Amino acid sequence: MPELTIFAVRMKKIRTKMGLTQAEFAAMVGISEEEVSLIEREKLTDIKLSTLQKVAAMTGLTVSELLSVEPEEDSELVGGSV
Repeated sequence: MPELTIFAVRMKKIRTKMGLTQAEFAAMVGISEEEVSLIEREKLTDIKLSTLQKVAAMTGLTVSELLSVEPEEDSELVGGSV
């Protein structure tokens, strides 16, 4: 699974687990609502490192962990570590 797909899926899981709309999540991360939508739909391919870092910080993961393919991380992420 490409890193962009992994990030898109995880970001949406993080956002929905937190009970946030795309607009609310965008405000927390410091990007536009449109960027959140584009990322989640895998339409934005030039994601800034600062965006990756902010999303990772919200989960307690590193950027590397956020982009890696580890099923355990997904279960922990959705299980309540957000």
